[in-house]
Amino acid sequence: MTDFSKIRIPFALALLAAMFAVNPLIDRYGDISYLIVGLPISISFIYLLFCSLLGGSVYFYAIGLVGEKAIFALANKLGNITYALALIAPPLFLILYPVSLIVAVVVGFTQSPAFSKSIEYVLSAVVGVTATLLSRFIINTFSQRDKAEKVEKLSDQENQLLTRAKELYTQGYYDLAVTESWKALEIALRKSFISIGEKRLPRTMHSLIELARQRNLMKDNQANEVKAISTIRNEAVHTERHINKDEALRALRLSEKLTASFEGASDSCYFCRKMFRITDLDNDDCTGASVCAECAKKNPDWKAELMAMGMDP
Repeated sequence: MTDFSKIRIPFALALLAAMFAVNPLIDRYGDISYLIVGLPISISFIYLLFCSLLGGSVYFYAIGLVGEKAIFALANKLGNITYALALIAPPLFLILYPVSLIVAVVVGFTQSPAFSKSIEYVLSAVVGVTATLLSRFIINTFSQRDKAEKVEKLSDQENQLLTRAKELYTQGYYDLAVTESWKALEIALRKSFISIGEKRLPRTMHSLIELARQRNLMKDNQANEVKAISTIRNEAVHTERHINKDEALRALRLSEKLTASFEGASDSCYFCRKMFRITDLDNDDCTGASVCAECAKKNPDWKAELMAMGMDP
């Protein structure tokens, strides 16, 4: 559950407290009612429905606080729905009251119960559709805020891991640098899927990579390169093999390149100066220069040429 969801709990509780404060008025005037589609709508009914929806939203949000699994995410969504319905209920029934008055006036003028009923059904339907659209807007707004907060948190984690990976690489801890950059890459992938609205994410990194290929977030050659780094990382974690400096630099550069690409970042080609997505550029680890595919074909020895020109690594 996000912090934005947690904030809604005290607001719902505050509204419930306010309802208890007006309970004496409900006891006194709760029997006042009007008819809609032949059904009596009393103040007591509106009061109980409002309190029930608020209480239900708090209950579902409380379940959502337990964990991050799918069942708890569903509880959080149910909390959003009941909370939105609670906000809509009072104004909805308030608007329906003048509808009942209009129907009564129509009956008095036309003396036609059938015509008045048709007017009542039409007006009630219009109010109901409006309330449905408004509640959907509130629910979607809640969902967008929750998603934005999740993406923001994952971005912070990703940046922290990449920063730590660079520090570890500088200090000579190449195994740990690869591990941290690998974690950053996984978080960046999950963040990208959340941003595009992917509902069910696989648990393993291998499955995430395959899904990224299907969604065109990652090209085949990049996916193969990531898998190669995964093999190096797994060997370093599960065996006594040590990762060398070049392997660590390769993993770090690839992680930076892919995470930036997931953000939609772009860079210019060193030769033609045109802008391309980072994943569409070939990068030289020594000089740090990037070249597009077309310029790389025209200058097959471009890396050697840049080194000969004296570009600093």
